[in-house]
Amino acid sequence: MLFTSVMDAQQSRRSVLKTTGLAATVGLAGMAGCSSLGGGTGGGNAAQQINFENLGNREASENVELEFWISIGAEDLVQGIVDRFNEQSDSITVSVSNQGNYNEVWNQTQQAQTAGSPPGIVHLNAVSTLPAWAEDVVIPAEDLIGPEIDRSNFVSAVSNYYVIDDTLLGLPFGVSTVACSYNRSAFEQAGLASHPDDVELTTFDDWQTAADAVMAETEMSSGVTWPQIGWFYETFFATQGQNVVNNENGRASPATASYFDSDAARRMYEWNSSMYESNRYQLSADWSEARQAFLSGQVAVQMDSSAALAALSGGAREAGFEHGVGTVPSATTDGREGPIIGGGALFVPTGIDGAKLKAAAELMLWLSQPEQQAEWHMSTGYYPLSREAITIAEEQGFYEESPQFRRAFEQFASRPETPATAGAFTYDHGEVRTEIVNGLDRLYGGNSVEDVVSSTKSNVDDVLARASDADPRSE
Repeated sequence: MLFTSVMDAQQSRRSVLKTTGLAATVGLAGMAGCSSLGGGTGGGNAAQQINFENLGNREASENVELEFWISIGAEDLVQGIVDRFNEQSDSITVSVSNQGNYNEVWNQTQQAQTAGSPPGIVHLNAVSTLPAWAEDVVIPAEDLIGPEIDRSNFVSAVSNYYVIDDTLLGLPFGVSTVACSYNRSAFEQAGLASHPDDVELTTFDDWQTAADAVMAETEMSSGVTWPQIGWFYETFFATQGQNVVNNENGRASPATASYFDSDAARRMYEWNSSMYESNRYQLSADWSEARQAFLSGQVAVQMDSSAALAALSGGAREAGFEHGVGTVPSATTDGREGPIIGGGALFVPTGIDGAKLKAAAELMLWLSQPEQQAEWHMSTGYYPLSREAITIAEEQGFYEESPQFRRAFEQFASRPETPATAGAFTYDHGEVRTEIVNGLDRLYGGNSVEDVVSSTKSNVDDVLARASDADPRSE
């Protein structure tokens, strides 16, 4: 099996953490201080209305129409998967609707709760996890379907972000990481190693070398690109083993200070500045601009979400070049760790009960099963939750036909589980990412790296001060 050694290594790491007593500060399943959050109380009581002995028959006690709100741009695909659920149920009908971006879905979910009409299931970004629980917006997934699932079969890198106080809060669905795509045809033309097993894209210097070769030997105006999204820069922290914020990346207790003045931050900004000033890096404002630059042959290397791998691979074929997946870069190979989680999970909002709550639990349980997880993974590039889903993909020859998916996933699943790779856990995480982008605007506007380092730290620290006041773990 492709991932056997990876999964064995994960199990070994968890065993070591557990027996040495470090799980509370290193493993996500033991986030110290989270027990003071209020989100598990109301939801847990509501979930007890479900007769778990009857869970799994995909039925409710009465006819139920369930709204499923998503924010991941795959409405038709998700509806197609859910339609199979509808066909197997005589009493539950689920309709999928795209409610906008992550922030819009989060805001609309809260507004719907206030109005007394929340959806049955909602897909929320990972950074909404802490406020969703703290503000009693969601029912912990394990309270709904826990007796029917085996978490020991989960891929820990995929699930652990959502395990708080040893309770699965949301059902991972749409989990991604940063993935590095490259144009194999352009690499061959530039005299670079083009086979994924040999390609050098591991360090910042490797990316600079590749850009130089491509710009010298092809008609490409720049070498690489990625969108101006704060998540990418948090990933550059994690690949260097650097926490973004203090207090174990905000997991031991609410973060009060950031590390944007660290050596890792300086290395990141100095590399980015040098790549930009030399035209090796093509500035892309958003996802679509970066994807267009890659698929139209303006650049040879692009960083994106792993969720876009299927679309990028297909787009590359249409454009007449072969798509490869390289390595998300770090400053050096010494002490390299790995990428952080992206995407989100499925949550059942508080405020629903009776047959509707039972229907939501049935759908959550069904979507957690390997068959649905495998289909979702193979159709997109989002990562599967269970090892059984990986086995299904392997048996269907998926990784042989699309090795790009395996290469991106292995970088994530094989990473060490540390506070850095866990990613920052803060109350106003979206504002932190906004300040990262604001700092990049200053960098590209001509401000010095030192100025960007100093101002970004100051602005992020201001966000953390406000977030700490709102975080119930501070009480």
